Amino acid sequence: MRTRLGALWPLGAAIALALPVPLLDLHFIHTESAPIGLWRAHPGAPVIGDVVRFCMREAEARMTAGRPYAGGRRRGPCPYGTWMLAKPVVAGPGDTVIHTPEGVWINGRTLPKSATRPRDSAGLPVPASKYGLIILGPGELWVHSPYADGSFDSRYVGVVQTHHVSGTMQPLFTWLMPAQRTALRARGVSPSRCSLVACVRR
Repeated sequence: MRTRLGALWPLGAAIALALPVPLLDLHFIHTESAPIGLWRAHPGAPVIGDVVRFCMREAEARMTAGRPYAGGRRRGPCPYGTWMLAKPVVAGPGDTVIHTPEGVWINGRTLPKSATRPRDSAGLPVPASKYGLIILGPGELWVHSPYADGSFDSRYVGVVQTHHVSGTMQPLFTWLMPAQRTALRARGVSPSRCSLVACVRR
C-alpha cells in the first residue's frame, strides 16, 4: 500500500496545485500591453491605473478575428472566437478624451506616442474608433497602454463599457520585457521607478 501511494503522490500534488487556479481566477498575461506574468482577476469597479480584461465589441472582433493581437487562430470566449484583451485604464466617468489620428488627449494632457495607425504590423487595415471629443459617462472607460507602441486599445476598439469587463487584474508575479522598457523610456518614464499602476495613473 505504501508503494502504491508513493507512486501516486505526484498525481495528487498536481491535482492539488491545479485546483486553486480556477478558484483564484489566475491568468498568464503575455501581451506587451501590460507587464508579463501571472495575474489574478477579481471583481470590483475599475479605477485609473487598473489593468482590466474585456471582450471587444462584435464589429471590431469580426474585423480582427484570427490576428495575433485578437488571440490568433486559437478560438477564445469572445465574439468571433477572439480572446479577451488586457489593457490599463487611463480615463473613466467624467473624463474628457480627445481622439485624433495624431494623438489622444485626456483632460487636456496628451498621451505620449498615441497616434492611431491605419494598418497593423502585417499591413492589414485596423479599425479606428470614433475621432473627436468624448466625455465618458457612467460605466465607460478609455484604455491605453504605455508599455507598447502598437497597443491595440481604445484608439481602435473604442470606449470600453464596464459591463464588458470580466475582471480587474491584480499582479502576482510580473516583469517587463526589453521592448516594454524601451517604450516606457520613450514616454519619459523610468522603468525602474514604474510600478504596475504609476505608469498610467494621473
